[in-house]
Amino acid sequence: MVRVSDFFKEERDPLFIRGLEKKALEKDRSFTKALLAENKFSVEDIARLVDVSVEFVEEVKNEMKIA
Repeated sequence: MVRVSDFFKEERDPLFIRGLEKKALEKDRSFTKALLAENKFSVEDIARLVDVSVEFVEEVKNEMKIA
């Protein structure tokens, strides 16, 4: 009998890939929030540590309403 898994590879499924990307983005957002809450690092340092753009850190910072 032919199995679905013989034809379907989750690594190539667009919805599976989108889910992985969303999870990675949420992980970056969570780590960024934690570093911003520590108030010990500059925006540039956080961007470098989390491996995201400065704009991403600024966006998260604005969401948290941190001056």
